[in-house]
Amino acid sequence: MKGVVGMAMQSNGWSRREILRALSMAPLAGLSSGLQAEGDSLLTLGGGKVSLRDLRGRFVLLSFGGVRVPLIARELAALQRIADRYAAREVEVCWVSIDSDRPGARNYASNDDLRAFMQRSNLQLRVLRDPAMATYHAFQIEAVPTTLLLDRDGRIVRRFVGIGTEPGELYGEIVESLEKLVKS
Repeated sequence: MKGVVGMAMQSNGWSRREILRALSMAPLAGLSSGLQAEGDSLLTLGGGKVSLRDLRGRFVLLSFGGVRVPLIARELAALQRIADRYAAREVEVCWVSIDSDRPGARNYASNDDLRAFMQRSNLQLRVLRDPAMATYHAFQIEAVPTTLLLDRDGRIVRRFVGIGTEPGELYGEIVESLEKLVKS
């Protein structure tokens, strides 16, 4: 196992769930002042680019993952419920695929593959791509799925690591955080 999660599991005996929970509560070093990363553009399935600065003015959930991540369909269904719930409240929910766009790569998925996956899963979320994982690394993400909650100024308010699709799980924490932001 690589990265912070693997090292923590080996060194102190914490479970993966305990580590991911701790990471989701950790401050985002160097990122609290907003979207400062170079190359903060993501790709659309239509071949265009979306700058994270273009998303300012509304609350944004960016959920990073890939089509081969276990339980991804459940996570995306939960994100779709959030998108539906907050559609009229200036909240944009985006799934950011970190699947490679290089044919032959182990984690390759074409734009058509991603469209087909979303259609099979009956999802209407906005899909963006980060095939080189530049934004993923700029935000110091260590595990997928990871969801970032951005305020209207593009500042990261909260990071959620892992999956939990029920109200008492991570899904509930995301909704609770969104409620606080939308009311403020």
